[in-house]
Amino acid sequence: SNKILTVTGNEYYDNSVPYEGVYPIFVENIMKISKGDIKNVTYTHRSKVSSDLHPASSFTAAVQDIQDGLVDMGVGPFWI
Repeated sequence: SNKILTVTGNEYYDNSVPYEGVYPIFVENIMKISKGDIKNVTYTHRSKVSSDLHPASSFTAAVQDIQDGLVDMGVGPFWI
């Protein structure tokens, strides 16, 4: 549908939708130049809990998932 989502619902957390854009391309290039040190990257969304804890900042929510050990890194327009 052409409906614009205004809140983060279950549709946002649908991992069957492929990740596209500049950030996955950037990570793919890093993987290539790592010469095998980075074997794979699995993309997923930040957790619902971190989004609930940090509703004002998706970036802080992503960092929360790193701190909690749910993921190893966050990919987006921010630096840690």
